[in-house]
Amino acid sequence: MSINIPWITEMYANFGRAGIILGMTLCGMVFGLLDRFLNAPGAGITGTAISAGVLLPLFYQESNLTLMTGSLVPQFVSFWLFFFIMQRIAALGQKAAQ
Repeated sequence: MSINIPWITEMYANFGRAGIILGMTLCGMVFGLLDRFLNAPGAGITGTAISAGVLLPLFYQESNLTLMTGSLVPQFVSFWLFFFIMQRIAALGQKAAQ
């Protein structure tokens, strides 16, 4: 049986008070790095759309940590591929229209 435990409760149950302090510090650093990487100045609309899709689910920390973070890499790759392909199709459509 699986029980959905919030992040802070899971860190406390596994590692005690030190787990909360170190775990939340590491989570904050990872979120900061993701935000810095994905919300870079001048990223354009594609970067903004990808960052919104990737970062928004991480704001709900009452869910399981592995459930929320386990899909980050496949989700990021899927978004990138989608926008890359759509931009190429749009560029081909503009060339054909000229």
